[in-house]
Amino acid sequence: MQQIDKNFKNVSKMPRERLLRYGVERLSDAELIALVFRTGSHNRRAILLAEELLSKYNNSLRQLSTLGLGLMHEISGLGAAKSSSLIACFELSRRLTQSEVVDLSKIESSKDVYAFIKPYIASILHEEFWVIYLNNSKGIISVKCLSKGGMTGTVVDIRILLKQALEYMATGFVICHNHPSGSLIPSHSDRKLTDKVNLAARTLDLQLIDHLIVTEKDYFSFADKGMIT
Repeated sequence: MQQIDKNFKNVSKMPRERLLRYGVERLSDAELIALVFRTGSHNRRAILLAEELLSKYNNSLRQLSTLGLGLMHEISGLGAAKSSSLIACFELSRRLTQSEVVDLSKIESSKDVYAFIKPYIASILHEEFWVIYLNNSKGIISVKCLSKGGMTGTVVDIRILLKQALEYMATGFVICHNHPSGSLIPSHSDRKLTDKVNLAARTLDLQLIDHLIVTEKDYFSFADKGMIT
């Protein structure tokens, strides 16, 4: 084992060789990015360019994945080809995550809601507000993203929410939004929005079944806490 570790360090500047010898799971984030880049630039090897890029964004792949082509292209040493390749990798990762959405025909509990909506919004760095429209048997009719915001909030048009519910002939719905901070404590705005949506829905004989705050590790259910009456 000691000999393997020594060899692993000896090829530390050669990500491709490390991958072939030890497997992709042994590579660091910087080494994987270097493989995407393939070549370096400005007298810097690809691995050094990758390390500098990660360091600029607190060694956070999540932060790096939010960069658009324009912002990434502005980083010294990254041309259009390298920037495009890295952004394509992140987009493939997002699509893979969304392809793993739980295939549910019905919503029976808050756990079902979390399992269904988590791949859509748990890992993104800005807030999004989603609605799951349900029929009388709590079967899923449609899932919609109603708004996208910043890191600390998003604006929701309740009229659009209810208009779509009527168009889908839904009898109830679940609203969900994520907290990029990781906090599961509902804000005053979260509580106020829940009450407003609940009151408006009841005037149209619709049921707000639950409101979930979603993070990567867990969720908060307004219904489970008795906060929807």
